[in-house]
Amino acid sequence: MERRRLDTARVFERVFAIYRLQAAVLLPAAVVLYLVPAALTLTSGRRGQALALAATIIAAVGYQGFVVQAVRDIQDGVRDLSLTGLFRSISKVLAPLLWTAILVGIGVFIGFLAFIIPGLVLLTQWAVAAPIVVCEVRTAPQALGRSRQLVHGHGWRVFSVLMVTFLLVLIVDLALASAANALSGGKVAFAIAQLVGGTLTAPVFALASAVLYLELLQLRGEQLPPADMAGFTRRP
Repeated sequence: MERRRLDTARVFERVFAIYRLQAAVLLPAAVVLYLVPAALTLTSGRRGQALALAATIIAAVGYQGFVVQAVRDIQDGVRDLSLTGLFRSISKVLAPLLWTAILVGIGVFIGFLAFIIPGLVLLTQWAVAAPIVVCEVRTAPQALGRSRQLVHGHGWRVFSVLMVTFLLVLIVDLALASAANALSGGKVAFAIAQLVGGTLTAPVFALASAVLYLELLQLRGEQLPPADMAGFTRRP
């Protein structure tokens, strides 16, 4: 029996469909999470830069978990959780999400030092680690192993989704940075550009990972774990 292949066109269709339909939740959440990192870019010195970087990483990790829960919530066609409820639902998995992001970052960085290709391989194999932490309540090492298992046999297609997503985000960020530079080039303009860029592009990266996870589960004939596994409580 021939293995079914990941449909990359379907992945992007789902990503942008969810983006469009759930923008009222995704965009305000991005503003809330990326406001502090954008503000910290106005500070000067190494300490301020370090704080801005740390805040950006935490915001990105938290937002990934938020988006996974949002996508999980609408699988029945109805959004049950409010914005506050979604934020509350990721509180229990924020720590393992952060550890997962740290391990992925270290592994990919070391891989890039080893002639780049190993870094790209690890980035592909661990592409759905964050959704696994949220949906399957796994530890960081378990999530990395499980992600490798799900991606196996679909590596090139997962890699293509990641690269196209990266290019889309890069184009938007460069366009906003150019606009900020053309207007004034000051720190405030760049901070605003970063906030707008983060707000618009963060959902794309996070949704790509979440949708890839759902598609890979389906290809393996597996069901999405019950929502209550991660303390995912719906409104009465």
